[in-house]
Formats: sequence, C-alpha cells, structure tokens
Amino acid sequence: MSRDDICYLPATELLQRFRAKSLSPVEVLDAYIRRYESIAERINPFSHQFFDDARKKAQKAEQKFWRGKAVRKLDGLPVAGEMFRQFGPLFKHYDLFLCPTNALAAVPAEHDQSRDTVRINGKTVDPCLGWVMTLPFNMMSRCPVISLPSGRTRDNVPTGVQLVAATYQDKTAFQFARALEDARGCWYQDSTNRPL
Repeated sequence: MSRDDICYLPATELLQRFRAKSLSPVEVLDAYIRRYESIAERINPFSHQFFDDARKKAQKAEQKFWRGKAVRKLDGLPVAGEMFRQFGPLFKHYDLFLCPTNALAAVPAEHDQSRDTVRINGKTVDPCLGWVMTLPFNMMSRCPVISLPSGRTRDNVPTGVQLVAATYQDKTAFQFARALEDARGCWYQDSTNRPL
C-alpha cells in the first residue's frame, strides 16, 4: 500500500487495520506528513507544522490502543460535562454571556506556537490556544455562540466579542446579536469601517 493509499483510507477502514495490527496510527501520521512535504512546495501553504508533537501524541494513542483502551465516541463527554457544570448554572440568572473572543488583540505575526511564549497580565499561557477564549463554547459545549465585531484597538486591530446563550437557545443569541447591531447601527456601512 502506497503512502497516498493510506492518506485516502476512510476512518472505518483505518480502524479495521488498527485492530488487525496491519497499520498503526504512527504509520498513518507519517504517511500524511510525507504527503504534505511532497506537495507543500507546489501549493505554498501558510501553515505551522508540529510534526514532532503530533508524532508523540500518535505514539501515545497507539500505545493506548494496543493496550485495549481505544478512544470511544463518548470519551470527551466527562470533560464537556465538568465544564458545563461550572458555568451552566449561571444561565439560571442570565440569558447570555458577553465575552471577548481573545484574551489579547493579536499575537505577533511572527509568532511560532512551537517555540514562542504568550504572556497575558504577567502570566505565561499556552502558546497555541491559551489566549483564545472561544474554545470552551464552540468546541466543548452545546451552547449556541455568535461572534460580532466590537471595535478596534489603539493600533487599529479589529476586536470581537462572542454572545453565548444557554443550550438550545439559539434564537436568543440571534435576537440579541440583531438588537446589538440595530442599536449600534450597521457594522460596516462603508468600506472605511471594515476591518482589513
């Protein structure tokens, strides 16, 4: 089987091959890395590669799988449940959360998540996602979320906020977003107001 064949196998077949031990997660990752490297120069992607970190994670997943501790469909639910246990009760008192989308306006353009650090209020945070404030809602919860522009920094960098409503209260999030837009006026009536 060629590298490209591996890259195009559906997840169901990959799982069958993992169980049969005819293919491993590390071999699949290596096939994807080799494919990426073979086409990267032609497509000139704007990307960061964390191949070493990905390989370590694939090795851990592989060891877990070989020990019979395969990841199941519902394995992530305890994490999501614990997170919701902490903020869910707030929806008894509030219809929405109004939160920033990021903990800082932007990381430097040359920021390299694999080696650089990010400091917020004097504390070092995870350089990859420690400054992103959308993940608890758009990745780990079942809460409807809508992001809206909120203005600009002193350096003219566009900023945003997110409106988070309780689970299944999508209409509330949309109605408030519309009301906010109506109160503020159209966000971008002309091109001079649009973020670049």
